[in-house]
Amino acid sequence: MIRLRTIITLTVILTALHLAAIFLGLYRGKVWVDIPLHLIGGALLGLFWIWLLEQSSTRHKFGEPSPLFIGFSITGFSLFGSFLWEIWEFLFSTLASGPAFFLKIYSFTVSDVLSDMFFGIIGGAAVALWNNIRK
Repeated sequence: MIRLRTIITLTVILTALHLAAIFLGLYRGKVWVDIPLHLIGGALLGLFWIWLLEQSSTRHKFGEPSPLFIGFSITGFSLFGSFLWEIWEFLFSTLASGPAFFLKIYSFTVSDVLSDMFFGIIGGAAVALWNNIRK
């Protein structure tokens, strides 16, 4: 069973890692710090989806969904969350460019957006695989 406290703790850790990378200057240069952060973010979205599924009372009415369905739903939720994050980044950098650039919350190119979403999906897929193994 996934605990909401665990998800919140991991979210705080992810935020702290992002802020540490900003203040240590890790986003400058060739170190791609955002790749592991997007992997972790996708994994967090997957964990949150599992938590939501575990809280749902409707699953008892229809029986237990197949592991394949659960795996695809976890990965799909991670994709959807990554997509929403990229939209938020775009809006934030458009409407409040100063804070967005200071906090390094922006994507310059379409390839960067797609890369960020790809690694979010990979993080979610890893959680989906872990979820199927643990059962």
